[in-house]
Amino acid sequence: MHVVHQTRPQVRRDRLLRLPEVEAASGLKKSTVYLLMKRGEFPHCVRVTPRCVAWPESAVLQWVQDRINAANLAPDALFGTDQATADHQPPAANGTTGAPQHQRPQAPPDIAPGVVHLAKGGA
Repeated sequence: MHVVHQTRPQVRRDRLLRLPEVEAASGLKKSTVYLLMKRGEFPHCVRVTPRCVAWPESAVLQWVQDRINAANLAPDALFGTDQATADHQPPAANGTTGAPQHQRPQAPPDIAPGVVHLAKGGA
């Protein structure tokens, strides 16, 4: 007896991920997922039913891998600057950091310092 085996073509299987799975895989929250989709920087979702959308798992995982590869090639490329050095300001000559200082608004000249002026006139 001779048995003939048919070989079926391999079909690449992909799954559809719902939003909680997309958030878990990407590390993003819903608002960021939709913002990046709108900008064309994140894979678009697929309408499954009139009230249900999902994302192809392969597209989401590829997006994650692209972010990892970009970070490994050029750590500064994701944010434009090195965050560690951008957050550190060298001390200024007066001993404060180089960050801009907030100044209190000056009271008008006819009001004594420290006096709260609610309204002029009447009373």
